[in-house]
Amino acid sequence: MLTIPLLLSVINAAPATKVQRSDLSGYAAISSPVDWTWFFRLSTHYALTYQQALDTCSRRGQGICSVAELCPNGQADPSLEHIYGAQNWVAAGDSYNEWITFNRAGDRVCKTHTEIEGDKPAWGTQPDVVDFFRSVKCCDKKFDKVSPAESTDALIYQDAVDTCSSKGQKVCSVAELCPNGQPDPSLAGFALVNWIAVGDSENEWVTFHHKGVSQCKTHSEIAGDKPDWGLRSNAFGQSWFRSVKCCSVFDKQTPAGSSDALTHQAAVETCSSKGEKVCSVAELCPNGQPDPSLDVYGDIPHFIAVGDSKNEWTTFNRARDRQCKTRTEITGSTPEWGITTNGNDDFWSRVVKCCPLKKQDDESVRQETTPPLVEGDVGTCYSEGQRVDCAPTGNETLDQH
Repeated sequence: MLTIPLLLSVINAAPATKVQRSDLSGYAAISSPVDWTWFFRLSTHYALTYQQALDTCSRRGQGICSVAELCPNGQADPSLEHIYGAQNWVAAGDSYNEWITFNRAGDRVCKTHTEIEGDKPAWGTQPDVVDFFRSVKCCDKKFDKVSPAESTDALIYQDAVDTCSSKGQKVCSVAELCPNGQPDPSLAGFALVNWIAVGDSENEWVTFHHKGVSQCKTHSEIAGDKPDWGLRSNAFGQSWFRSVKCCSVFDKQTPAGSSDALTHQAAVETCSSKGEKVCSVAELCPNGQPDPSLDVYGDIPHFIAVGDSKNEWTTFNRARDRQCKTRTEITGSTPEWGITTNGNDDFWSRVVKCCPLKKQDDESVRQETTPPLVEGDVGTCYSEGQRVDCAPTGNETLDQH
């Protein structure tokens, strides 16, 4: 147990942290040089609850750090372990009332309470005096835009769409935010009361609210309809955060003005590394119109590499009747910029979308890369689609790769 003089020496040795008195509830807030915010229980005061940990981070515009953030590579940061005695628990943002420990006894370090005891702790929601330290570290969560509770300029659904479109991305779906029905750990732990815009339908929102049955449910599932407030920027009197997370629909993209811009060859290599090919114009624009799942740029200048021919590109930009036309159709030739990474003067983004190889694509690649048979060679042959060891007869294709 830390004595009061030792505790004060730790506090005085660290940079001060501004925490409202209402946040403390009997805890000493200590900030280390690596920006940890700790709540140590003093023997005559109540202990930190998970809800208080959530509220503390939420007021900072942050969330409770996940297990992965607390223990990168499964190991606690050695520069911080000296802060703890043998008994300690740290709130984890992965799910409500989850905690991990840095206690090395019994191979416990960086394991959750559920992993050690088989369940989450009853004490995690109770402010009872206990014989171990409880603490929380707040982390920035990777939302693309956040507006706080009661903001007079709160995020509305169209703002969320525009935020993502400006990056050549889309508003993430419920499935992307909640893989396997649970919040993505890199986003979880962000305020108990929150609504996140989702791309499943217009003005739809989801919550990571941990209590009851609302976690990863949409507003329509919970309330029976989409919210009126999702269309209004004045959130006065509303106690929840609004946020948006953007997801990529392309396999690689570089922004306008990049000094390491995507080239057509890099696009080909990106798709080849996935066992796929660069999508053709027809695949990107079925029926001559952009695939709705990819049409995220709006009127923002951009070019998309296509596999129809070497260094060919297309765009979804509707300006000047350019939509779904190739660079050659628009200007009469393929672009010189498509073979150089220097995009410093470009005002357009460059992107690529990969498509699965079709049977005829695979066959054409194999025929192009397989050398002709030489009489007398013995190798692996294809006979009626089957690989066989044989001497060539002129009717099979020899695979020498």
